[in-house]
Amino acid sequence: MFRTSRIATWSILTFVALALPAGSSLAANSGAWRVKKKAPTVTYPRAAYLDLEDDQIVSVFNKSGENYKSCAETKGCRAIGWPGNDAKIFVTGPSVHTLTPNIYTGKKEEEEFFPVKFYYERVGADGVLHKQEGEGWIDAASVRFQKVAPMFRAGATKPEPFCPDKPVDGAPDITKLKKLIPGIKNLGARETAAEIHSHIGMCAWDSDKQIAPIGKGQNSYDTLILRRLRNAKVPNILREDQSPMTQQDLIDIDALARTMYGEMARCFKHGLHYPMAVAKIAKARAENKTRHKEFVQGPHSSGKTDLQKVVTSASQFNVWMPRHKNGPNGAFRQALCPPRSKKERYWRGSSPPDEEIDVWQKAVLVATEAVLFPSSFAARTSNVKDYFYTSGMGRFYRMRQVFPAVEGRKISINKCMEIWSDRR
Repeated sequence: MFRTSRIATWSILTFVALALPAGSSLAANSGAWRVKKKAPTVTYPRAAYLDLEDDQIVSVFNKSGENYKSCAETKGCRAIGWPGNDAKIFVTGPSVHTLTPNIYTGKKEEEEFFPVKFYYERVGADGVLHKQEGEGWIDAASVRFQKVAPMFRAGATKPEPFCPDKPVDGAPDITKLKKLIPGIKNLGARETAAEIHSHIGMCAWDSDKQIAPIGKGQNSYDTLILRRLRNAKVPNILREDQSPMTQQDLIDIDALARTMYGEMARCFKHGLHYPMAVAKIAKARAENKTRHKEFVQGPHSSGKTDLQKVVTSASQFNVWMPRHKNGPNGAFRQALCPPRSKKERYWRGSSPPDEEIDVWQKAVLVATEAVLFPSSFAARTSNVKDYFYTSGMGRFYRMRQVFPAVEGRKISINKCMEIWSDRR
């Protein structure tokens, strides 16, 4: 057997190392040698972009490790800017990781923040153009180093007017519809969600915050919310297929939006692809009638749609459990009393902050597209093909974790969402 001396071995390695590309080195891996590339050098300031919707802003604080709730409780902390996705952003140094109190649970969790310089212009309520610039700290969740388009552009999913040259069997006659329903509107998802917002999400308790008792064998959503919505006014809005929106559509949107808000509120800041994936999984469960025994559980009022039954099954979405893990379920209170406006109470008290109102509005937006614009929603979420998800569990039975993307944004933050595949 041929053997090389230690000197000869190091001579060979030295020769190989000299022949490596710049910025590379050799590393041992399980007894073998491999080329290890050095991380590229990052120079600051570095141009960055905010992954936000067109009507969304994010706070910049004068201290790192803060959110709107913790800053209000921290001496000397204040917000110094509120840039949107059109702002000029420059990251001025490496990120820092801090333990920051979770807005919803109060528990400290590791979060990442970037030091930034910012500049933006905005027309204020007074009609005057205001210019704002400054330097502070921003949650890394919304920072990107490549520009990305918003998930929902104004009018982006607006259905085309239905105007065939000849009548089509089964298709609605828009001229007749407009005579029967004066003021009926043909809108995109964003505009439709804005119209729907005031018709859903009503608080389920009185001003004293007392939740009506839920009897054994009763469904929480049905007991506290459903009856009120069955009598609610339905906006005069057209669906994607040009048919008028129905009472069941309104309830579908309310139930889905409340479930997403209770389950996923803390993760909306990481991108709308997370609640969109929740909505896609819920719809997939509702549409797969061969597995309803698995996904539709517990008591349900008669007349509910499959989607309503799926998203209000407490065993499937524990947001609808009044108690969870031997204590009151905070997510349950969130779902029962979402933050609709500054003038109304919400699950934490009165006058919700703008940041919390924005999360609820985004939940309504995602639910609106999922229910009223199903073809558009299905196309945008086509990579989400499975039926199960968890948050921060690390494993789920013997299923394998998958990482689908929605509009190019990968579902990859495990504490927010882990999607599991039971496909062989």
